[in-house]
Amino acid sequence: MAASQSSGYGSAAPPLAPLEGLAEVAAKLEGDWEARRSALEALGRLPGALGDAKAVALALSRAEDEDSLVRRAALSSAVKLVIPKPAREDASEEEAEAASAARREAQEGAAAKQLLEQ
Repeated sequence: MAASQSSGYGSAAPPLAPLEGLAEVAAKLEGDWEARRSALEALGRLPGALGDAKAVALALSRAEDEDSLVRRAALSSAVKLVIPKPAREDASEEEAEAASAARREAQEGAAAKQLLEQ
């Protein structure tokens, strides 16, 4: 076990750096359909991958997979990587404005254009 990971109950491994996470996901995309689906779902939640064109390309690489659940996970992941979450209902006005600005910026970004071109 790596020195940075803890094996204690209830402890979590530190989050992966985006590029490290992308390499891990890419390796899992060569497995069976369950491994590919699981890897794509993890990709959509990868910290720091929002708006990353490489992450979107990786998700879209399985958009035409032979398995429909893998295709669905690929598209869901790509959308999560391109479109930031909206503000919570109980968000302050500042938080709501920041979330709105982030969504506008994401829609104009390279990752969104890449998704739309597919």
